[in-house]
Amino acid sequence: MREWTKLIRLLKIQFPEVFDLPFLRKGRKKRLSNSVLMVFIAAFVIFLSFVSFLYSYGLGLGLKSAGRVDMLIELAAAIASVAIFFTTVYKIRGIIFDFKDFDFLLALPVKYTTIVTGRLLLLYLINLPTAILIMVPAGISYCMLTGWDAAAFIYNIAGALLLPMLPVTLAAIVGILAAFFASRFRNSKVINIILIFIILFGFMAVPYFGGLGSLDSMTQIYPPAVLYESAFWKKEAAALAGYLLISLGSFGIFSVAAGKRFIALNTQLVKKTGSRNRKGLQVRTDSPFCALYKKEVKRYFSSVNYVINTGFGMVLLTVLSIASLFLAPDTVSRLLKMPGAIEQLKQFLPEFMAFCIAMTCISASSISLEGKNLWLIKSLPLSAGRIFCSKIAVNLTMTAPLAFIDVLLLAIGLRLTVKEIIVLMVFDVSISVYTSVSGLFFNLLLPKFDWSSEITVIKQSMAVLASLFTGIVAAMVPKILAGALPSIAGFAVFLAYAVFLLAVSGLLYLAIMRSGEKRFRAFT
Repeated sequence: MREWTKLIRLLKIQFPEVFDLPFLRKGRKKRLSNSVLMVFIAAFVIFLSFVSFLYSYGLGLGLKSAGRVDMLIELAAAIASVAIFFTTVYKIRGIIFDFKDFDFLLALPVKYTTIVTGRLLLLYLINLPTAILIMVPAGISYCMLTGWDAAAFIYNIAGALLLPMLPVTLAAIVGILAAFFASRFRNSKVINIILIFIILFGFMAVPYFGGLGSLDSMTQIYPPAVLYESAFWKKEAAALAGYLLISLGSFGIFSVAAGKRFIALNTQLVKKTGSRNRKGLQVRTDSPFCALYKKEVKRYFSSVNYVINTGFGMVLLTVLSIASLFLAPDTVSRLLKMPGAIEQLKQFLPEFMAFCIAMTCISASSISLEGKNLWLIKSLPLSAGRIFCSKIAVNLTMTAPLAFIDVLLLAIGLRLTVKEIIVLMVFDVSISVYTSVSGLFFNLLLPKFDWSSEITVIKQSMAVLASLFTGIVAAMVPKILAGALPSIAGFAVFLAYAVFLLAVSGLLYLAIMRSGEKRFRAFT
């Protein structure tokens, strides 16, 4: 059997394990639930497409007024590539190496290069929707602003299919290097988490602190974006050949190079470094809830993917809150190229903080991550309600205390009024409670235990998508109300909406406690 045939078969086997999609499920009992989930997925895609279009069209209008609408596609390609890099670099552990079915793949009569290519293609498929959701609306916006060019628009769709290859390859290289460096230390996972956060924030800071503030220089951080625009919109043959060579060439070279060192890489990157100090066995007793809570916290911080994927929002919020203490208003305006930037940022501050909190949906995957060990926790002489509370408590711990601290830092740095501080604290707490409870609710409703990589549960599971979608919508409601009904926008509206969110959270909590135990005990 040829290697490309084996590669296709590998993808067919691994694809359902990575993507938690309804139409991949079988069985008559699941037809109704599949139909409901298909409707939900369609609504989610339409919502994201609409938001992407609004952003692209608004950006295009701004560029057109500046006489630089030609840069819209370049910026869209750069944004899509950076987004793919950001969301891929922490997935390398669990996809390229240290994945669950590693031994199974080694037993197959398949070349290591084919295995690596298959894992890279999985990353490509994971990120393909991101490229399409950014580039297609950007293409529509560009055509609306400059005139329709059907051929260029079709080429743009073809280009979107190729776009993830280079950022996925770059993310794989950076992710492996970070993991390789971290493996030299005793607490390799902690070092790996810190390194990835540093890489992400360093990449974000380049445009502002590296002298890249103008429109022309924004795409300098990712030159292939300019090549993309020339290849697929200007239809330049040389640019198209160069883009194909860079994208496919980097993808292929990495597959061959990593394939040759596949066993050595995995052995080196997942090896355990022994503790230098051996302590005597200590027996501690805790209440059942505290024991469960500590177990959940330990499980959370033992996974690089878990922390990076769910913790980025709160870390970003904290970093920006600390930065507000040291950046003067005129400095912020100069960096953002926006006069009066502080006052404009204040208007979006509640929604931005709520968005960062909504991204931290730890509880949405906490039950699914039990996987094949679910029977262990079910066998404990504890009520399911106590187990649920421990998982909710971890989510609250990682959001509410940090949110309070960040509000205080922002209050000092941005000189917030008492009303603004109260709004931020009350609104953030309500979003934190809602995200923690709704995440567990969706995980009970949409569990996934048959995973081979935890990324499937943490990033692609339906429970996480449902929690993210509803959390982001909940964070945006005040701004939507302010736009639709400006006469009712204000301090009282935020407080009333916060009370409403807490009431919804209470209803979801009651539903979890009443019917969750029966559902939890039925899981196999």
